[in-house]
Amino acid sequence: MVAALNTRGVLTEICQPGNFKSMQTTLRFDEELMRRIKAEAAQSGMTLTRYIEVALRERLRRRRPAGREGLRKVKLPVSRARGGLAAGIRDLKEACAIIDDADASRLRMRRN
Repeated sequence: MVAALNTRGVLTEICQPGNFKSMQTTLRFDEELMRRIKAEAAQSGMTLTRYIEVALRERLRRRRPAGREGLRKVKLPVSRARGGLAAGIRDLKEACAIIDDADASRLRMRRN
């Protein structure tokens, strides 16, 4: 895997042929953060790609509880509302179309 970095702090991984465990992606970092990441990677003797991969794996490992330990049941609230759709609306497809139209109108108003 090869990492290419342009001056705007955009990292692109380029997969080697036949390496199906990797994927190409583009990440955008704040310039100061990118400088710090590059310095840490160099100090650790790692490529930029490898450093980011290790850091992300570590972060994910710390956030995931081992097995089912640490998990607890959560009772979610259930709505007891009755009624259905508003008067004059025949189905959910029509209700979604009305919402989409309202959203589009709000966007047009913001632009003007």
